[in-house]
Order: sequence, then C-alpha cells, then structure tokens
Amino acid sequence: MRTILETRRLILRELCPNDFHEVCKLLQDNEVMYAYEGAFNGTEVREWLDRQIKRYAEDKVGLWGAVLKENGELIGQCGITMQPYREQTVPEIGYLLRKNFWHNGYATEAARSCADYASHILGIKHIYSIIRDNNLPSQGVAKRIGMTPGDTIVKHYRGIDMPHIVFSMTLGELTNFGGITRSIRCSEANETSRNKQLDEPKVSKVRDRAFLPEPQTL
Repeated sequence: MRTILETRRLILRELCPNDFHEVCKLLQDNEVMYAYEGAFNGTEVREWLDRQIKRYAEDKVGLWGAVLKENGELIGQCGITMQPYREQTVPEIGYLLRKNFWHNGYATEAARSCADYASHILGIKHIYSIIRDNNLPSQGVAKRIGMTPGDTIVKHYRGIDMPHIVFSMTLGELTNFGGITRSIRCSEANETSRNKQLDEPKVSKVRDRAFLPEPQTL
C-alpha cells in the first residue's frame, strides 16, 4: 500500500484488494451513496476497487484511501481521476467519506491536498469536480477549495438522467493550499532540487501517463 501524500490529519494511500471489507462500509451505505441512487452490491464494490487499482498502474492517479493518522482507520476516499467531459478527458478531484466522519473538515482537507498534488507534482494546470446537482455537501467542498461552477451536463447512470454541475479552477505555479505535509514525490523533488539535478524526462513521463483516459461511474 503506497502512500501518496499526507495532510495534517490524513494519509492518502493506494487501496488494495485487502481493503474490500473497509470499502464496503463506504460504498454499501445508502445515505453516503444517495447521489448514485443507492448503495453498491458486493460485485459493484469489487469492480470499483479493481478499477482504482488499474488506474494506479495505468494513469498513476486514482481514488486513494483516506486514512486517519491517529488510528489508521480508513474513513473514505479522495483522489484524482480522468473523466470524460464534452469530448475531452479532464482531471477531476473526487471525494467520498463514511457518514460518521462527516462535518469534520476531512473532505476539504483531502481535496485541498489533491489540488496541491495536481499542481506541484503532476503539473496539471486546470482541475475539475463534476458533481450531481442535488449533492450540496460536495458542492460546498468544491467551493471551499476555490472552485467555481461553469457548466452543467447530464450523466446517464442506473437508468436515470442525472444533471451534474461542472466546477473547476486554474492551478497556477504559485497556487498553494497548504494541504500537503508530506508527499513521496514531493520529497523526491526536493532532494533533486537540492542537488540541482532536474530530471525533466522523468517529470514529463509522469505528466503524460497521468492523462491516460478511462471512463468511470464513481
């Protein structure tokens, strides 16, 4: 389980097959999954988990497990995925937490750290969150990290047409939300800077592979 980054209270790490039962606590809760018209069954949870693991290998990003530093408990997910949007593929910050951890600022903290990671580690210039129109809490998180609504699209899922609001923001070189306290790639980049050895081919490879498209439903 590779750690991607840390914030003040959270660790974002790659998920693995052994996380299945913990992920079920998140994706099989009807209240948590109301924006997706209800909880997943076991097969859908397994498919979702397998899809994230495939993303890690192919895109070098995905939805990562959000783990509390204080006790190691997996409380949800947050990360960056590539999403279809009007005949293009765009990087999106997504987040979902177990309901007993709502209203503690964890989603905002994790989303801010992902914006920092997208800007400073992946070199992404513009980031999105595409959120169902009735999902007001997630819209609030997007606004708190600086995103603004700019478009509306309709997604068809589980036999239902679902209007979604497209939030986005530009990530400039000076963008810094202060969300990341440690990142594997950040540490490597700092070491390289100290040695004054900028490995441009390696950075370019990371950026290119991060933009490989893969449709998803969650």
